[in-house]
Amino acid sequence: MTGALPNPFNVTKADDFSDPQIAVYFVDMPGGGYVNIASPASTTSMLIRGGKGSGKTHIMRYWSYALQKIRAGSDFARQIQAEGYLGIYFRCGGLNASRFSGKGQQPEVWSAMFAYYIELWLAQLVLRTTADFCGAVGLAPEKERTATEGCRALLDEAVIGRFDTLSQLADGLHSVQRQLDSEINNVAMTRVLTARIGATPGRLVFGIPQVLTREIDACREMLFLYLVDEYENLQEEQQKYFNTLVR
Repeated sequence: MTGALPNPFNVTKADDFSDPQIAVYFVDMPGGGYVNIASPASTTSMLIRGGKGSGKTHIMRYWSYALQKIRAGSDFARQIQAEGYLGIYFRCGGLNASRFSGKGQQPEVWSAMFAYYIELWLAQLVLRTTADFCGAVGLAPEKERTATEGCRALLDEAVIGRFDTLSQLADGLHSVQRQLDSEINNVAMTRVLTARIGATPGRLVFGIPQVLTREIDACREMLFLYLVDEYENLQEEQQKYFNTLVR
């Protein structure tokens, strides 16, 4: 039929929707029910459970920073400050978590390496999200430099040098992550895993938001909301890492 609207249910997984589609197809309960039931600005950890296709990914992506920007429009920084949180969305399925096991290495070695890898990944997401947000509110270079150095100082070892901006620090952590990727992917042949762990579990995940809220006025009252999706795709030992982070 000419002029017929596309069927939104041709795509059945929220993973396959674009950010604008997530915004358009999200339907809340009357009176903003989802926000009232599971407030994204709450400091209490929450587990979202449901069968396949029940909307878990859709609602978590709806609370992500990308969707916050879409909902708020051009004056998104002010609106996000009013909402009181920055949504850091993270898909465990993108980790290829099966890499972190076997290959002649002891389970405790892989557990430690997995925890470090997640710390690096989440740290980059927080830094890039905050950098974008602060770019909208306007952040003095000296303030960003102080916040950046405070975040870098959370590392146990000097695995990267000093940087002036949050985005540059994220790039530095990405380089470390890529080096880990190479070693992890090749350990099946080398049977050797020599990478050193440069951060204590939880130190970047919780420490970076603490530094940012302390050093950046626009983030002072903000909650950094970790939206961990596809948790069920992790191995049991890997799930324990996230369990230890829940407070």
